[in-house]
Amino acid sequence: FGASGFALPQTMLISHRRGFRARRAPGAGFDQAYRRAVHETAHQWFGHLIGFGLPEERAFLIESLAKYAELVMVERRFGRPAMAALVGWEADRLARARLVPAEQATPLIDAEDSEDMYSRATLAFACLRARLGDQAITGALAGVVRASYGSGRPARSVDFVQALARTGGDAQAPALLLSRPVAIEAAMARLCPAVSAMAKAAPSG
Repeated sequence: FGASGFALPQTMLISHRRGFRARRAPGAGFDQAYRRAVHETAHQWFGHLIGFGLPEERAFLIESLAKYAELVMVERRFGRPAMAALVGWEADRLARARLVPAEQATPLIDAEDSEDMYSRATLAFACLRARLGDQAITGALAGVVRASYGSGRPARSVDFVQALARTGGDAQAPALLLSRPVAIEAAMARLCPAVSAMAKAAPSG
């Protein structure tokens, strides 16, 4: 089921080596085993509640929203420094994965490369949390779920962006999900300087 885990309805499969036998390294900024458990648990909503029924929606509504859940739960369980460490770890992973940093990126809601739907999504949601707050994000998600189940139409990533624009009250925030930045780090520094600084200063995971 892959390197870390796989989520089935009401069931999680987690790698024994990377989950149950994993030990937090000395000096690590956050707990990787906890992060993985949160991620797979989040798929009970992101993947099994929304994000199914459309092959083209197999990335953002499933994996990227699970990364949002990681940020929220790591901060609640271990505090803001641990969340900052998670942001820094994903920023480092993104920088290492982008072999051509000057290459134009795919809009996040359409991206399917691992570094985008996991690492870049973590940075984007950290920025959205800083600019809009969790209430605006969860309010947008609740609206998407209600609309999908009320109409019988599978939810789309663009539905979330539109809902976020309504609940967030920040015209620039959706650009994190829709734009095609050439330099992701520069875009982050412009929209969320505090999160950008957090990514550079935090200890690794």
